[in-house]
Amino acid sequence: MPVSQAIIVAAFAKHQHGRAIAVFGMGAVLGPVVGPVVGGYLSETFNWRWVFFMILPFTGLAMVGALAFIHNQSQVQPKRLDWTGFLSLSIALAALQLIVVFLFGMLNFTPMTILPSMLQQVSGYPDGCALNMMYLISSIKSILIELTPTLIPTSIRVGQPTQ
Repeated sequence: MPVSQAIIVAAFAKHQHGRAIAVFGMGAVLGPVVGPVVGGYLSETFNWRWVFFMILPFTGLAMVGALAFIHNQSQVQPKRLDWTGFLSLSIALAALQLIVVFLFGMLNFTPMTILPSMLQQVSGYPDGCALNMMYLISSIKSILIELTPTLIPTSIRVGQPTQ
């Protein structure tokens, strides 16, 4: 949405910004309201596959509007890519994603699904025990998530003043 609003502001004169942003906002608000109604009508009247065709008139209208109102107003100099920053950001985001996936993925997924089925294979554990173990693990995880902010010292918390 911010990119499309920036394009609208760049495409229209300053005295037309209010009207252009209002029309854009109207489309952004009416789409989620009208879409399900029209989609339900099409799927009940014709077939559910027709729902995918209801966007075609709006797409054509948007393409005609873009060709009519958006013009290349200036010659932009091509900019060089900062490879050092790009690679550093890529490595940092990949590492952060792996940390989040392994920490929270293992905390959320592994005990809830694998451990109860593993306990069912052990002799002496009835079927209900595995289900109870799943609820116990989920409860412990929830308690740890709730207590984590109180366990972190205030000097380490981000955005909070130290006392």
